[in-house]
Amino acid sequence: DINQVYVLGHSLGEVDYPYFYEILKNVHRDTMWCCSAYLDEDWTNIENSLKELGIKRFSIKAIKDINFV
Repeated sequence: DINQVYVLGHSLGEVDYPYFYEILKNVHRDTMWCCSAYLDEDWTNIENSLKELGIKRFSIKAIKDINFV
């Protein structure tokens, strides 16, 4: 019943793909992936990594200004 996955402060390098594949096996294919990037120029790499993992573009959302209380 997970409908959102938050990826905060993660580079999504190829070495991490097995970890993300495990998450993908346990969430619905329409789950929204909400990701942050430290720098705007990092966003392209994050988006490409998620697409390489099989996550559709419409399921990827960039988030900024995260405040946890």
